[in-house]
Amino acid sequence: MGTKCMVLVCVVAALLGFLVPLVHKYRWALTPVPLTYAPTDGCVRLTAEGLVGAEDFAEYKGVLITGTDDRISLWELGTPAGTPSGGLFVVDPVGDGVRRLNLGGFPWDTLAFHPHGLFLHEHQGAHFLYVVNHAYAKGGERIEVFAVSGEGFEDLEVTHHQSLLSPAFEGLTGNLNDLLVTSDGHLLVTQYRAFPDFQDGRGHHSKNWLGSVHAALNKVDILLGSKDCYIWSCQFSPEKRGDTHANCVRASEAAVQPNGIHMAADGKIYVTSPPTRKIMVYTLDHRKLTLERYIDLPFPVDNLISLPDGSMMGGALVVHTFIKFVGTMEKLQQIPKNLFIDGGYVLLLPKEGNYTPHTSFILPGSLISGVSVATKINNKLFFGSWHDEGLLRCPQ
Repeated sequence: MGTKCMVLVCVVAALLGFLVPLVHKYRWALTPVPLTYAPTDGCVRLTAEGLVGAEDFAEYKGVLITGTDDRISLWELGTPAGTPSGGLFVVDPVGDGVRRLNLGGFPWDTLAFHPHGLFLHEHQGAHFLYVVNHAYAKGGERIEVFAVSGEGFEDLEVTHHQSLLSPAFEGLTGNLNDLLVTSDGHLLVTQYRAFPDFQDGRGHHSKNWLGSVHAALNKVDILLGSKDCYIWSCQFSPEKRGDTHANCVRASEAAVQPNGIHMAADGKIYVTSPPTRKIMVYTLDHRKLTLERYIDLPFPVDNLISLPDGSMMGGALVVHTFIKFVGTMEKLQQIPKNLFIDGGYVLLLPKEGNYTPHTSFILPGSLISGVSVATKINNKLFFGSWHDEGLLRCPQ
């Protein structure tokens, strides 16, 4: 056998040695799964103008607050400058009312608002809503804080209190995901991608050629299951108004794309890692997170929310149909309002079982394109999606 043939054989063997384990590792994501849908009688889509991409929820005095944004335009079509700012909406779980909240005091002239994860925290008898904001060229990566007042759906108001800025965020454009306030003046925020966006957009839509490189590297990072992302600990003054410096440091060891973050009834920190289909369970000591264990999941979970009985509920999408959906979306180069991902999962993690996954059901794609977040209020189930218009309400 000649030298060239030997080299070719070695190259092929090396490629097979790399690809075979990779395909084995992610075959679940490419394989259609049998879909047994949950009963959907009585499910209603709650809509309002501008309510799209209800990716996360917070509960305030029995009503639901959600942050919304057109994330397909913002990310998949890569036009943050041309994408209308997102907003905050309040939902009445009793009468199914929905209304957009006026962001009192928000500096619209100098700052864009593209919300992602959010968290409600009580501080000295007052309530504050913390929101990850991907402001891109009009403000950069930051966390907005709104004072929340009112007694319910009709009179709930939010007023801009402060913007948390950190040098650490400057290298994380588009990469912050979810957050959790653990005490007055301290929060944890997840970084779900290893390589940042540029100020003018994501991937090849950015005017910077490195945007395409970063997008490709993020995909490779997922495939390899590389531990290149972190959970950040941020200290700040909650009393200060306006732009406020936050001292942010890495709180965790490197992890595989930490996403939703939540403190459960046991006081531990639960962080989802969708590419690995796991939840990472941490203990928090001052600003240091120590990984205690993993919880294996049947599918990738996005956000987690606690229910009144201490159990947690999480939402996810059907991965193989999501891959096809994104491919179609890229080809169309437009917002595919008539396309749906075929199904969304909802997972229950009971407190009594040490949060071991116990129950799940699937909603059809005609109702919701994947489930980013799920919760239960007033004996009703509410589901939000990163893409869809409105949100879904179903009987318990």
